[in-house]
Amino acid sequence: MIPSRKLRVLLILFLSSSLSNGMSKVDSVDPFAMGNKPRKFSLGGIVDCTTRAGKEERVAMEMALQDFYSNATQRPRLCVKDSKGDSFRAASSAKTLIKKHNVEAIIGLGTSQEAILVAELGNRYEVPILSMVNEVPVWASLRWPFLINAARNQLSQMKAIAAIVQSWQWRRVNVIYEENKINSIIPHLFAALQDADAEISELLPFPPSPPYRFLSEKLVSLRNGQCRVFIVHTSATLARIIFREAKKLEMMEEEYVWITTDSTSDYFDTFNNSVLSSMQGALGVKSYISSSSKRIKDFRSRFQVMFSSQFPEEPFPEPGISALQAYDATWAVALAMEGRPSSKRFGNSTSITPKASMGGTSLLNRILASKFEGLTGHICFINGMLHPAARIFTLVNVVGISTELGYWTDGYGFSKTVGANIHYNKSITVLRQIIWPGGPWSAPRGWASAAGGKRLKIVVPSGNSHKEFVKVSYDGPGGSIRVTGFVIDVFNATLSRLPYALPCDFTGYDGSYDALVYQVYNRSFDAAIGDTAILANRSKYAEFSQPFTEPDENIVRIRNEEEYAAALINGSIAAAFLEIPYIKAFLAKNCNGFTTSGPIYKVGGFGFVFPKNSPYIPDISQAVVNISETLIDLLQISLHSSECSASNSDDHASIGLTPFIGPFLSSSGRNSSGGTTSTSSDNRTTSQGNSICITSSAAAGAGAPEPAASATATPNYCLISAANRGGVAKVPRFKILTSAIDGLRED
Repeated sequence: MIPSRKLRVLLILFLSSSLSNGMSKVDSVDPFAMGNKPRKFSLGGIVDCTTRAGKEERVAMEMALQDFYSNATQRPRLCVKDSKGDSFRAASSAKTLIKKHNVEAIIGLGTSQEAILVAELGNRYEVPILSMVNEVPVWASLRWPFLINAARNQLSQMKAIAAIVQSWQWRRVNVIYEENKINSIIPHLFAALQDADAEISELLPFPPSPPYRFLSEKLVSLRNGQCRVFIVHTSATLARIIFREAKKLEMMEEEYVWITTDSTSDYFDTFNNSVLSSMQGALGVKSYISSSSKRIKDFRSRFQVMFSSQFPEEPFPEPGISALQAYDATWAVALAMEGRPSSKRFGNSTSITPKASMGGTSLLNRILASKFEGLTGHICFINGMLHPAARIFTLVNVVGISTELGYWTDGYGFSKTVGANIHYNKSITVLRQIIWPGGPWSAPRGWASAAGGKRLKIVVPSGNSHKEFVKVSYDGPGGSIRVTGFVIDVFNATLSRLPYALPCDFTGYDGSYDALVYQVYNRSFDAAIGDTAILANRSKYAEFSQPFTEPDENIVRIRNEEEYAAALINGSIAAAFLEIPYIKAFLAKNCNGFTTSGPIYKVGGFGFVFPKNSPYIPDISQAVVNISETLIDLLQISLHSSECSASNSDDHASIGLTPFIGPFLSSSGRNSSGGTTSTSSDNRTTSQGNSICITSSAAAGAGAPEPAASATATPNYCLISAANRGGVAKVPRFKILTSAIDGLRED
């Protein structure tokens, strides 16, 4: 069975094809080629008078023609049809306007479906179609050259919404949208949210008149998830239904965030108390209309009189952005008909008599050449689209009634007022206090530990040698998994610093570390948590968090830790490559007879692994930085059971904690050659440039390792060796590097 939404699209495309190709020869005749007798200029309008926007557009079209031809002996005839929100009715009305009323252009159309169907007729009969739909895709003018988008696109508004999301560092949002309002906002919203380090968690479409059960089930599914930030992009009519049901489902309580776009927010003032009571705490992005302009003041006062006269059932006669855009579109057509589309003057015309009709292509070109100052700002068209000038939006908070918080200006940010010499800020927190759903003043986290919510699948290494860092065990055969160790302690501490709950489940993985990272890359797991070194080749497949260990570390060469001590002592191996965390663990267990020496190879340290562009990375990395002061304590706890007593630890070189927690804590002096030096009474430690030489006092005599030749010497090796064998053995650089590379491949 074909889904209803796809079936609707197929029907629209079928009808479009029929309108374009299936007409009779009589239908295809140019309606303007009807002899040399001049006729009146007629302008058509198609609006949805079941909506507030459609009613405003109808009144505004009439006002524009009255104003433009106020001093003329006659003015064009305006023929307006009511689509009642039905795209097929809109197409039928358009055909009637073209064939019967001989209109030269059509203005209006409340949905993208209406615009597409009528655009087919516009192309066929060469009649310009000026759409009031800001969701018309940018490629539409290529498919339908006679379709002109006379409404500002949604890019600026999506930026405003993303700025709100970024202000509170919410990383995920749910988007509830009306099916006929999604064509072009999603690419804009995706891009804007990505710039704000956020992403869309759920996209939930609703038909214009959803059945109650359908609506309730969909909202319950969102309530059962974790994301608590909702963006509503629907008509005002559908928004009223959604908020009433959300109120019943207790989704207008604490921890919830609701943000509405201008298609709803512009009409807050028309909502009755019953509707507003279900929306308490919601934020609205509303089209800004200047209250200081004399031209708009005059338009507003006259609009209120005419609107109340035609639609007395409407309690609030204030004009919205729909009225202003329809007025500007009608003015553009009138200017084009008079042959002066570039007129900068916006006022009553004098001594004008409507001219005889011109060809559709000529009128189209004149409209597209429009350049004048309208009620909504500068009017000009680029590629069939109204130029996306920088816009201002009013931000409102539903507290009792709709209350203004401040403004957001594209390219500048938030401000308390508009005009000259304004101080802007990137965060909405500079505006008036927001009252959130449920009444709290503090901003919601945006997430909740909801029953049935998605849990992150975390993979951890189970075959690693150093159990102090990650240890995987089970409560008996087939029992539940237990994951412990320093890395797990750091991860848990990191989670505790996040501004939202992030429940997760661990799974052990007995494979190489490269394969572990690949498990995240192929989406088998949501993240990998372990003693995973940040390496360039791994960063090609996944994204690492801020490292929580020293980023200047030795290259790994380890498989069986227990064999190292014996092999180093009996001379089976001359030295071993270890990362600094592993050296710390090794020396904690093997107290006597070992020393460390050699330069440090730069590796990225240990980090948590997430998929590329993961929204969690910024928060996880920030949380790692926030817990930096506790890392030393966590390490001491993890290694406590393996540490040597103070009386038995004088014979080996200790690397200490500072190199391990290097990204966060460091203290050293700078010598004259640019290196760093530090000394202790029992052990000799010398660090020059990128090298580190730590030698026990017993091995400090003959055979002690030579310091690096200069502070800028190229790192060759970093070794741990048996101190009682006369110092660090000399290992050829090539052999060491080969071993290191092999170690990386194996690890």
